[in-house]
Amino acid sequence: MKKLLLCVLLAAETTVSFGQNCNNWNYPEDKKTVEEKLVLYSDNKRFGNFKESAKHLNWLLVNAPGLHLSIYQNGSQIYEELANAETDPLRKRIYKDSSLLIYDLRIQFCGDEKNVLNRKSLAAYHFFKDDKQRLGELYELFKKTFDLNKNSVWENILVAYLDVVRRYRAAGGNISDEMVLEVYDEISGIIENNINEGGSFEKYEKYQEMLFQILLLIIPLDCDFIDSNLVPRLKANPDDFDLSKKIVQLSVIAKCTETDFFIDAAKKVQAREPTYGLAWAIGNRCLGNENFTCAVQFFEQAITLTDEKEKIADLYYKLANVAFRQDDYPKARELAFKTIETDHSRRDAYSFIGKLYADSYERCKEEVDRVKDRLVFIAAYQMFQKAGDVEAMKFAKEQFPSREELFERNYNAGQSMKLTCWIDETVILQTRD
Repeated sequence: MKKLLLCVLLAAETTVSFGQNCNNWNYPEDKKTVEEKLVLYSDNKRFGNFKESAKHLNWLLVNAPGLHLSIYQNGSQIYEELANAETDPLRKRIYKDSSLLIYDLRIQFCGDEKNVLNRKSLAAYHFFKDDKQRLGELYELFKKTFDLNKNSVWENILVAYLDVVRRYRAAGGNISDEMVLEVYDEISGIIENNINEGGSFEKYEKYQEMLFQILLLIIPLDCDFIDSNLVPRLKANPDDFDLSKKIVQLSVIAKCTETDFFIDAAKKVQAREPTYGLAWAIGNRCLGNENFTCAVQFFEQAITLTDEKEKIADLYYKLANVAFRQDDYPKARELAFKTIETDHSRRDAYSFIGKLYADSYERCKEEVDRVKDRLVFIAAYQMFQKAGDVEAMKFAKEQFPSREELFERNYNAGQSMKLTCWIDETVILQTRD
């Protein structure tokens, strides 16, 4: 049995030719014997006689290693089939090692290392992910594959890489939290690149969720972890953009977006790579802290970073609330109307304007003419009516002047009256009774 592995090793050790064109047939002098071996290995493989096929394949690997790409493609498959069928642990391991060695021979004699390492990593993962003695070797293989391929790494080993890290660390491998995060960032970066290159967002979003779940199994990713491990490093190196980006990404995952360290890091990232999402998050946080200047800055920036009308309308509505809290009622109304203009379904903005009008009673009343003072509630009612806000309409109508008050001031229901103050609108006089 060991001869099977030794034959493969022999080919790797005794031949020095590298990376020739294996897409063409490169026969040695003894072409007749080579053709006979080709037929024998191919026929036996076709009929599932993998042990017999392997004997003739080994002869080709030793005597005609640059013959053709197909002997390596079929060779890895032959030994994988033998491994799957074998019950003896030692023999199974020899078959698995032989299959992987054929990938190395393929690189040696046919080149195309990037592509072949992707294939080898996938095969090795299935072979050895449950073998604690081989996890270190598996980790190094994946690391080499990702270092060499960068964004061209196969998508079906993206999640496997972090899983290898998890298994290796659990088995006692020297993998620090920082190394785990570096691998996670590397894979996430590849996913982001693939999405930007037109890949399926839904598919890669599932990959990202799987990565996150594995990450949680490896390290206790919470706000305390970020604050204790990453924030001090950023304070020591405030210009470290990659670290700022990592803090932002992990803070979102760990639901730490209400923390000061998230906002500090997010502002650094936003200054260099502005996005709608970060602008919205920073603005929202600033609003919560009543830092209105900051909130306005980032909400206005967010408007420029999206083309989606619903998002823009929402931002105008947030800005309207900021203006209201700053006691700038005219600006708040202007922004509420922009909300409606941007998204006609935002009827809540009419209700917001109605509340502005109703809230203006104290600031607008002159206490000379009670009917005129209460025109703000009629204006508010009209806005509540557009919003379909029945409860608010009821409240506003209860504040209308009475028939008696109209009679005392010589007014008539149905007449137009000018509402001054900041509202500056004309309303139709109504009574509450």
